Parts: sequence; structure tokens; C-alpha cells
Amino acid sequence: MTWAQIITLVRRRLQEDTEAFYEDYILKQYAVDCQREMAFRIPELFPIKRTFSSVAAQAEYPFRTYAGPDLMGITRVAFDTVESLGHFNDNLQSVISSTGTPSAWAIRQNNLILYPTPTTADKTITVFGYRTPPRYAINLYHDGTTGTAATYAVSNSTLTLSITGGDTDTFDLTDADYDTLGELCTAINALGNGWTATKPADTFTNEDSDLLEDISATTAYQTTANLYENPEGPEYTQQYLIHGILYKAFQEDLELENAEVHLRDWTQALIEIDKLSTRRAKGFSHKSIRNVYGHGYTSPTADQNGNLYYPVR
Repeated sequence: MTWAQIITLVRRRLQEDTEAFYEDYILKQYAVDCQREMAFRIPELFPIKRTFSSVAAQAEYPFRTYAGPDLMGITRVAFDTVESLGHFNDNLQSVISSTGTPSAWAIRQNNLILYPTPTTADKTITVFGYRTPPRYAINLYHDGTTGTAATYAVSNSTLTLSITGGDTDTFDLTDADYDTLGELCTAINALGNGWTATKPADTFTNEDSDLLEDISATTAYQTTANLYENPEGPEYTQQYLIHGILYKAFQEDLELENAEVHLRDWTQALIEIDKLSTRRAKGFSHKSIRNVYGHGYTSPTADQNGNLYYPVR
């Protein structure tokens, strides 16, 4: 489902087919907030894979810096051609002084620690884990110094910026020069014709630009416009977002009885999705992932057959 499809279903329940009391951008923000709430509760619905390069003689890597501020937890680490490193436990000071090709990993506070310390730079480190979807990907603003109007549109992996009485610029979001959000913002800011693009702190600089949702021409002339990523998570979960959006909409409108009904539906939906995802987890628990920014991360444990699982803290 797209955000537009989700908002259409919400509007049917609100009996407001077009924008009147509830504006689309408000409903979309409620939808994104609900998706983020789902990610915090059931993180395994939002898996990611991120890569970065090793640094010679460096054992510790702040994973929010290297793998993104949206990373909630790590489930597996690969190094170069080794698809899955093992793990080691808490007595780290005595082991990270060893050097060689890493064979194990652990998390301490916000650092990914490799053992032994890599001796070679520019080897690919791959981190598998879960992420929190960002509130929005980037925002655009045109300051009105050129032209009489300015719009943006996304279609078929192309971002188009149009100025009435001025330039039209296009960016192929699959092109190597613009295929990350950081590169895209840099390119837009370099235009020099009134456009400004910024990225929020919780959006990864190297996130794929091609994840931006399609949207028809929308104004950004002397107004800030948020560009969103497409909805994430399994499609069967996206329909449940409707309950959360309705709860937030009615609560904001002080229709408290309606809000309470949809809060119950939203809470029950999260419980049912959590149960289903737990049954599908096949032996490891996402509950251990949630502690990654708190009291440390529970490292994977090997069972008698050598299979790794994540014990509940």
C-alpha cells in the first residue's frame, strides 16, 4: 500500500473524502507516527542491511554513525567474505588488543566491537538489524527569489523541481550521483536558484533516494514541504495503521469517545501483530533488541547445534 491509499481508507472512515477539516499532510504525519510506534514495539517488522568499511587498527565503530541513526538493533554482522561472525561476551578490554581478521562481534553501549581488531582497512562490514522509519526523508523549500511559483514531484524514480518563470531540474534517483539522500540534498543545494534541501537528524545520510514516495506536483514556494519514504513493513500490517491514525485524529479533535474506541483497536492490532511476528521468529526474541540504547545488548547465544539465537533479557 502507498501512503495515498492508506489516507484514502482513513478518509472513508472519517466520512471526509477530500481535504476539509483533516488535511492530508496531518493524516500522513499521524500515519508515520503510527508506523514508528509499531517499529518500537515490533522491530523485526523493519529489517535493514547496512554496509561500511573497516579502519585498520580500529576495533570500535559507533554504529549510529557508521550504520545510521535509525538503527535500533543488530542481529548479525558479516566481515568481508565471512557471512556471519560469532560473538564474544563482556570482558572486552583484555581481547580487543588482539589484531587480525575479525571472527566475532559484540555491542557495548553504542559501539559495535570487532574481535580481533581489524588489521586491514576498506574491508566491507555488513550489519543486519532493525530500524526506526524516519518521520520524513528530506524537506524542500524554495525561497521565492526566482520565479512566481515552485513545485516538486516524484515519479518513476525521478525528482523534478520546477520554477514557474525559471528552471526545471530533474534528478534520477537511481543515478550514482543522487542515489543517497545525502547526495541528493547536496545536489539540490548546489542549484543556486532558491532551492534548499535538508535532512532530519534521524534519517540516514546514505539511505537510498529511490525509497521516496511518488507524489504529484506540490508547492514548496516559500513553504517547507516534507518528502516521505514509502510505507515500510509487511503489507498485512499496513492496514492496521488505520486504527492508529483514526485514534490520533479523533483525539486531536477532542472526540474522546471515538478516540477511545480506536485506541483499543490500535492496541489490540499491535498485540496481534506482535504475537504473529513472534511465532514467525523461529527461536530468537526481538525483546533483546530493544535494550540496545539502554543497558547494553544481549549478544547472540549458540545452541547445541551451533545455531545462534537471542535470549530474552
